[in-house]
Amino acid sequence: ASVDMEVQALDTQTLPQLMYLNDKQMIYILLPDESQQQISPRDLRSNCRSPANDMSSLPDDLCPLDIVPMGNYAISVRWSDGHQSLIPYRSFVAGYPYE
Repeated sequence: ASVDMEVQALDTQTLPQLMYLNDKQMIYILLPDESQQQISPRDLRSNCRSPANDMSSLPDDLCPLDIVPMGNYAISVRWSDGHQSLIPYRSFVAGYPYE
């Protein structure tokens, strides 16, 4: 039953859209209601729970190279330092999932 609900949600749920602006060193999050949120690359990376994620050794110029949605629940981020993250939307998008 939960799998069926997830599959149905794929067709109906509008996901946040993320865009990294290098000149501002900021990730902008466009929400379905057309409001925006923003988060720095370092703050987004802090939501990665991988044991290989060492926050104490991040480069100053850390940036996302690719941000790809993974189903309805997360994004996959390939970082400039070679790390790969899987980060749930609920950990960095206020109010997600939407009612």
